[in-house]
Amino acid sequence: MDTKKYGVSLSALKSLQDFQRSLLNKKRKKLIRMPFAVECLVSFNDGEPYRCGIVADSGLVSSELFGVIYLKNRVASSTETDTTVVFEGKGPLLKMSIRFDSKDDKDAFMTSIQNVLSSDSDSGDSVLQ
Repeated sequence: MDTKKYGVSLSALKSLQDFQRSLLNKKRKKLIRMPFAVECLVSFNDGEPYRCGIVADSGLVSSELFGVIYLKNRVASSTETDTTVVFEGKGPLLKMSIRFDSKDDKDAFMTSIQNVLSSDSDSGDSVLQ
């Protein structure tokens, strides 16, 4: 049975950890902080919102609903309100809306991914304006 830790199923958390390890092995850096985890409402491409737990760290967002998404390669722009973040992206991820229960949750989420989103990609394209 797939139990939960940090509000996310263990299989989703394991896939996030495996992906993080693969990135760390390539760059030979150590992970020095815990990922941010929270329950929220997530919707894709203006579809029906689903309540689920997400884990975010350094531009990676993971959930049992959608697996692992590396936002740096997928997000063209983002819009924020008090408790909502809307990412407009490239490819199959046209729009992802995340509605948090509190402003503090939204701020912590954005802090955990902001440094990756605000940096330039290897190709020189700006990811987040």
